[in-house]
Amino acid sequence: MINDQPPNGPVWAAVLNGLAASSHSAVMRPAQKKCKCPRLHQLEHDIREICRRNPQGPQATQADRQRTLLMCARQWFRLGVHRKRAVNLNTDNIRMLVDAWHAEQLSAATMRNRLLYLRWLARKIGKPHIVAPSNRAYGAGRGEK
Repeated sequence: MINDQPPNGPVWAAVLNGLAASSHSAVMRPAQKKCKCPRLHQLEHDIREICRRNPQGPQATQADRQRTLLMCARQWFRLGVHRKRAVNLNTDNIRMLVDAWHAEQLSAATMRNRLLYLRWLARKIGKPHIVAPSNRAYGAGRGEK
């Protein structure tokens, strides 16, 4: 048997009383809370997007490039570079990062690899001049320690 009576409840009562369903007067929604955790840093987001939109080379290279560039972004954040977009990077930011690598006593080969990925990023943001074309400018040339 089919029940001819409408169901009970606050939503149906509002509909039956002629209120528009879109007014949401009968439906209570919890207020949205602002997230207290730090949101994704804009520079990290920009790097992810640039890597996603420029899939060049083998997948392993793409993954290594993104991982290295994200590591650089996190290192910049620890060094005090906050609220920075990828397009706003400049030579001072690159020099700051290289100086931190020297302080960590990274090998010249590691610095060369990281500088390679920073050059790639600089080309993608339209600022190839922010990273010097020579690794020697950063003390990371062949034969240097």
